[in-house]
Amino acid sequence: ISKLKKKPKVLLSSSAVGFYGYQDAETVFDESSTDSGSGFLAGLCEQWESEALRAQSLGVRTVCLRFAPIFSSKAGILAKLLPIFGLGVGGKLGSGSQGFSWVGIADVVRAIDFLLTDEKAQAIKGPVNVCSPNPVNNDQFTAAMGRVLSRPVILPVPEIAAKAIFGEMGQEMLLGGQKVLPSKLTAAGFQFEYADIDSAIAREVSKKK
Repeated sequence: ISKLKKKPKVLLSSSAVGFYGYQDAETVFDESSTDSGSGFLAGLCEQWESEALRAQSLGVRTVCLRFAPIFSSKAGILAKLLPIFGLGVGGKLGSGSQGFSWVGIADVVRAIDFLLTDEKAQAIKGPVNVCSPNPVNNDQFTAAMGRVLSRPVILPVPEIAAKAIFGEMGQEMLLGGQKVLPSKLTAAGFQFEYADIDSAIAREVSKKK
């Protein structure tokens, strides 16, 4: 960017709510939480954002999009879990009490468009949490999967199975727990179309039919 004669007006950099870490089950984080958490994902996000924010010194409005796990029927956590829950063998991960922040893919697209084009969002810069305003815990997520799919959710998923399905980063994210709010987006007037977890899951399930 520094070498460009005509610099972009805005830089959107992809990051994640993993910035806050997954070791604090009590705190509800938002963009005012300036200290990164501990763990691999937190360290990675902090370094990635620090590099992206260098563009601000060049006069470029820079937004670090801290995505929660994105619900999509095609990829990611939900795509991996839908077949398991569809067979009636899904259940809670770990204790079930760990926090879980999430966002529907339709709202991800709308939030990006909002930040790029809506006049109300043009003053927003720095970190922006892209997540539902209604985080849940793993028990609540599991129950929502059961309701939407009309399947029992009795069998807990062993930690070793979670690591095999989601890998080390996924295990940290799902078994550690975390709750995050999209304070900057909501303060700017952004409205989530799929703010409750049942409707977000149901939308993606309908896409698979």
